Amino acid sequence: MSRSMSVITATTSLTSQVIDGGIDADRVALLLLAHQAQDLGVSRVLIDVMVDEDAPEPARLRAYGRVSSRTCALAGRPVVRERALVPA
Repeated sequence: MSRSMSVITATTSLTSQVIDGGIDADRVALLLLAHQAQDLGVSRVLIDVMVDEDAPEPARLRAYGRVSSRTCALAGRPVVRERALVPA
């Protein structure tokens, strides 16, 4: 299974759990998503709100939606290596 498919599958499963049981339905999966999102360069502010147990649940849910969708989108992108521009 490719990296993008495993991220999408895990996020889809977590989303179902969040719908049924709230943002803390599966704390371990939420933290795993946070680590994956951070590795992919998703906004640290959104990640922090998503995992902050003291933040209001509506804010955490909105952050979860943004983090999960951005993580899935970035997981499917090919890796682009930076290279120096050389004059023609």
